[in-house]
Amino acid sequence: MKVLDRKLFRDLTRLKGQAFTIALVVAVGVANYITLRSAWRALGDSRAAYYEQYRFADVFARLKRAPDSVAAQIHDVRGVATVYPRVVEEVLLPMEDMITPAHGQLISLPVHGRPPLNDVYVKAGRFPESGRGNEVLLYEPFAKEHRLRPGSTIPAILNGKLHELIVVGLALSPEYVFAIEPGGITSDDERFAPMWMSTSAIEAAFQMEGAFWSRVWTSARSSSRSTES
Repeated sequence: MKVLDRKLFRDLTRLKGQAFTIALVVAVGVANYITLRSAWRALGDSRAAYYEQYRFADVFARLKRAPDSVAAQIHDVRGVATVYPRVVEEVLLPMEDMITPAHGQLISLPVHGRPPLNDVYVKAGRFPESGRGNEVLLYEPFAKEHRLRPGSTIPAILNGKLHELIVVGLALSPEYVFAIEPGGITSDDERFAPMWMSTSAIEAAFQMEGAFWSRVWTSARSSSRSTES
């Protein structure tokens, strides 16, 4: 053994308490890094799976009363895989437990079947029925803030008229992981409520038959990735 090696061994033996402490700190740091890295990867995988399962759109666009034929034209654009036209309307919610009205956003649901994009996860209750114009799915965090559940009613001003909407289910959506009202900068679950209603009911309330105000679509590239995975 070389002289320097013997000296190093004697120094480590004399300072074994400090050396053990340093080694322990390094081990804890490495363990924390591995834990955080694993958690970050798990969260990323969960987000990707959530977006894929509920078909989160790649592109969002707002229009002013576009005819349904425009959706077919967009679908013919190169690179577009799926187009989903829908009606999205801003409404006021004069809640009894609030001094000023909350804001809501009504999103149309297909008359039959599930949305091809931006699907909805129903945590409690059921989807609205197409023949009942006052049934809605309500954003679950807003419902918790106001102690609402399936069977509760919620006041809403639709196209200048006060309606009593029946909450038939509580829902979440990849589109509203953090629900921020238009023009807002932070999420406020007490004052903003996305709601989902049958397309026929929204069209009748806002005279939007044969037209749409919002469209979402996915690209062919993202669709091919989903197929490969």
